[in-house]
Amino acid sequence: MRRVYLLTMILLLLSGCGSQMYKINDQVTFEIRSWNHAPIIRDIENADPETFQDLDDGFGKDKERVFYKGKEIIGADPATFQQTQLSYSKDLNNVYLFTCRLDSASPDTFQLLGGAWSKDSNNVYHGHQQVEADAASFRFAENNWALDKSRAYHALRWVPLGCHTNNFLKVKIFENIDPETFEVIDAFKAKDKNGVYNALPSLNKRAN
Repeated sequence: MRRVYLLTMILLLLSGCGSQMYKINDQVTFEIRSWNHAPIIRDIENADPETFQDLDDGFGKDKERVFYKGKEIIGADPATFQQTQLSYSKDLNNVYLFTCRLDSASPDTFQLLGGAWSKDSNNVYHGHQQVEADAASFRFAENNWALDKSRAYHALRWVPLGCHTNNFLKVKIFENIDPETFEVIDAFKAKDKNGVYNALPSLNKRAN
């Protein structure tokens, strides 16, 4: 319960913050606004002010680069760049969350599922982390739970901003579940005809 309370407080604090990218005196800047301190404004040195466009929701681009909240989305193509939903975006070849590229994700078949889960025709992702699962049968259940034809997956909805912190919130995997009778009890418990699955440290069934 302490972890749930902490994450709730983080989200409430973040809801009182905001950001914007814009041009001042031929310089692209990034402004962070918060309820508890004066605005922080910093220059984006590698942005071209002549071709810069503010795309809203933290995104912006110039003729050569794409940015999210003042940081470059490395490798993103501004000519084909599109915002999708939440903080996801895509270009001709890749899918991105924040500034992170989702490895091997197909822009053509990519879809958001809920609870920070997404997939394309071949791969499954939690946040920007690729998860070994059967993409064809994978679906989001509710709360923090998802499942495919033989496994259940539990992971908290909040995901870290850094692209190399996948182990911060580990996805727990429960083997040999019965998808036909699988039922979510609450944010940490689920059940099927075989028993109860508990994602808290004291487990009724062992998770990977």
